[in-house]
Amino acid sequence: VGLYYSALDADSEGIEGKYYIWKKSELIEILGEDEPVFSSYYSCTNEGNWEHESNILYINKTDEELEKLTGKSLAERQTIISRCNKKLIEIRNNRIKPGLDDKIICSWNSLLAKAYAEAGMALNNPTFISAGKNLMDKMMSTFILESELYRIHKSGKTSIKGFAEDYAQFVEALLSTGEVNSDEKYIIEAKKWMDLSIEKFFDTSKEMFVFTALNEKELISRKVDVNDDVIPSPNSCFAKSLHQLSYYFEEDSYLEKCETMIGMISNKLVKFPSGFSNWMQLILQISEGYFQVLACGENVEVELKKYRENFRPNQLSFYLQGNSEIPLFKEKKITNEPGIYVCENQTCGLPLKGFEEIRF
Repeated sequence: VGLYYSALDADSEGIEGKYYIWKKSELIEILGEDEPVFSSYYSCTNEGNWEHESNILYINKTDEELEKLTGKSLAERQTIISRCNKKLIEIRNNRIKPGLDDKIICSWNSLLAKAYAEAGMALNNPTFISAGKNLMDKMMSTFILESELYRIHKSGKTSIKGFAEDYAQFVEALLSTGEVNSDEKYIIEAKKWMDLSIEKFFDTSKEMFVFTALNEKELISRKVDVNDDVIPSPNSCFAKSLHQLSYYFEEDSYLEKCETMIGMISNKLVKFPSGFSNWMQLILQISEGYFQVLACGENVEVELKKYRENFRPNQLSFYLQGNSEIPLFKEKKITNEPGIYVCENQTCGLPLKGFEEIRF
């Protein structure tokens, strides 16, 4: 369906990893004279690198080390490994597969869409960028029903209205997808869903987003999730999105809300900083300055993609292509000549001729 299931079980037949692991004796029997090269490549030993003398296939040696160890050239090794992989996959396909949790969760797919966008940007990888965009589009056509964001899709049916974490991750995924593709459609959608999130989840008495919608049935208490654990908290994600959207749309109320939220968790953060890592990223963006790099002109998009390969967490970048509904992009003169605008605090300097001229 173009979306991602939740999980595969770690075990099959009651043994953790059984579907994926191999004993050295099995490899010798199946691979014959290719086994020594294969085992060197994938770190397999007689004793096993996992439990019960079993081996997980993983690579921990460089090409130079492998050439010395096996006496085979890179091309020869690639041929051998490809041949061995095909044999093992045929055998593995006959094993009992781990159980599949085929629920499709909005917030988890949003995390992946964002990861695709960020990895695609950092690595200048069009495959990742395209995969992220396709995933984002599929999510928009699957999880949105009658102006509501839903949480679960399973067996062709979408159900359960979204919680704060679904909305928060969805907005971040839209922003990341919009930025890496320089596509305003996703940025405008992000603002729309941010405004809906404020309406549905923002509790003015707590100055935070509650986990369940305010219009849902009355609960004994409404949970406010602020701690960044394995998955960042909805509130830190919302705060990041509010910060970014405040620059795109020159919306002071977004920035004020973001800064108020930071103030609400500041005492907890000082006492337990490791539980607020996503919040701290946002605080660094604010304290160190947050810049917008807007590029236009013929062939400049290629240069922008190269520029993005260096990690710059305190800026957003966009390739301008014409008239825009987004305030940050308005009144920027767009010609075929290269032009790079660097903006801070909603003020942009004169256009530069190249990215090498950028100074922060």
